[in-house]
Amino acid sequence: MNTITMNTITLSDKAWLEPLLLSIDATLSEYTFGNLFLFQPTHKYEWFELKGKRYVKGLSYTSEWFLIPLFTIEDPEELKEALVHSKASYFYPIDDRTKNHFDEKDWRTEVLHSESDYLYATDTIRTYKGRALDGRRNLIHQLEAEHQAISKPLNIEASHTVLNNWYQEFKKAENEVTACKLALQHWSELSLFGQTIYIDGKPEGFTIGEKLNANTAVLHFAKAVGPEKGLYQYLYQDFACSIPHEYLYLNWEQDLGIEGIRQAKEAYRPIAHLNKWRIIPKN
Repeated sequence: MNTITMNTITLSDKAWLEPLLLSIDATLSEYTFGNLFLFQPTHKYEWFELKGKRYVKGLSYTSEWFLIPLFTIEDPEELKEALVHSKASYFYPIDDRTKNHFDEKDWRTEVLHSESDYLYATDTIRTYKGRALDGRRNLIHQLEAEHQAISKPLNIEASHTVLNNWYQEFKKAENEVTACKLALQHWSELSLFGQTIYIDGKPEGFTIGEKLNANTAVLHFAKAVGPEKGLYQYLYQDFACSIPHEYLYLNWEQDLGIEGIRQAKEAYRPIAHLNKWRIIPKN
């Protein structure tokens, strides 16, 4: 029987892991090195190798172990052995394209819409073009008319201040706050990008994103705290304007089934909801 060695994901793994993730050309937010590293405390991510192919093992929000194959899947049969050796229950997250490789005679598929990523056209967020987004444009105009709003490349110290103030106000999302602090701590090593927003000279917001594939950037964190209307609308637009124009799409990750987040993300008119399939062997 083949034996496997489980390895914690460290910053030194970025050199080999990031190219593998990019070669898959996925659209799901989990397929970035930053996501795997930053949310390792939440999902207990580890990697292993079996028969020359590498996988990431993680723990779901429902306390089930899953595997992420770090290669383009062509023969699903070879994957069953990886589940057995790693004591995982299923493959996740698998996109629509890859799901089609799994024969329904041998595999069961499940999807939770609360886990689907939201995909936007970057130009839509840059311009808030169209009647449906009139309200967002108006809020930004109001903010800029009443205050001095300035965006600068992300400042770690100022963004820490915003994050701490945000947590003190809302007292929630501890896992996300932990991941965000890791992002600020290892900003350069992770090749992240983002902006810090100052309102009347005071830091009140920041964004942190990462390259997902050749034409898509993922927005990992967007935090703002302040009394001014239009702050988040300004934050999102500024992020879209600050990234290179090669990124035609923005992945804003999932809503985790939280109704307020779902409504907020739907209001920005996503062009797609990206399914994250669980692929489960029938025997």
